[in-house]
Amino acid sequence: ALLFFLLKNSHEDIERIKKIPASILAIVVILTLVEFYLNGIMLKVLLQPFNIHTRIKEWFGLSAITTFGNYLTFFRGGTTAKAVYLKKKHDLPYSHFLASVGASYVITVFVYGLIGMLFSIIMLSYQHLFHLELFLLFVALFIVSLIFIFFSPRFPETDKKILKHIYTILNGWHTLRKNKLFVLKFSVLVFLLYAVSTSKLYLLYKALSYNIQPISAAFITLLSNLSIFLSITPAGLGVREAVVAVTSNILDLGLKSGLYVSSLERAITIVLISIIGPIFSYILIKKTTQTS
Repeated sequence: ALLFFLLKNSHEDIERIKKIPASILAIVVILTLVEFYLNGIMLKVLLQPFNIHTRIKEWFGLSAITTFGNYLTFFRGGTTAKAVYLKKKHDLPYSHFLASVGASYVITVFVYGLIGMLFSIIMLSYQHLFHLELFLLFVALFIVSLIFIFFSPRFPETDKKILKHIYTILNGWHTLRKNKLFVLKFSVLVFLLYAVSTSKLYLLYKALSYNIQPISAAFITLLSNLSIFLSITPAGLGVREAVVAVTSNILDLGLKSGLYVSSLERAITIVLISIIGPIFSYILIKKTTQTS
């Protein structure tokens, strides 16, 4: 509604959108597909410690299905669909799946916390912008995730049903975090995904003729990616847009620039996922049914 109101009252902004080069849109589409690909690789790496080896059709397909499902349902319903598939096809216990999801969150927060601290200092040095609250947030995220990575005990067996499930999840994380190669691989993938997302956001600002520096695009991407932890709406609809808009305003790019860029990025993702999501849903559901 806000986007409609802004465009309705600004002929200049409509012209900005009309003048977006098709070549840049094509590059953004490719980068979005690369994001799906990297998310799939991350899933593949998460499953390897549990001796589950997936082919490209599965890990890329599950990446697409997860995104597709998250757009259709509240509270990241696509993740639930992924858990059900892995249980049926590979007999992966839900407790181990939850451990892998927890591992992905802990390592992601660790990487983003580290990047956030560095960027806070860089922003102070080059643009004279420093927000103590944000810096302390990044420090807290980094320290908490670091504690989880290095100080996660193994819990003993118990006959109590609820505790047994909780201990199984925590012990699954204990096993994963002891695998240093896994932690390193996943951390590198998180950083690569962040770099791709930053490139995409930078291109979209430039396509809309906004004068943005690469470091500013990197900072906006960092905060918008952290907003996934607040995904109470389908695919974080509205939350991510708000974060991008507010951060753009802090960096003197204006609220409108952030809203236009995040909405355009959202539209491209929706078009792509509406095409490949149903295709892979059919392929993998059919495969699972035949196996059953």
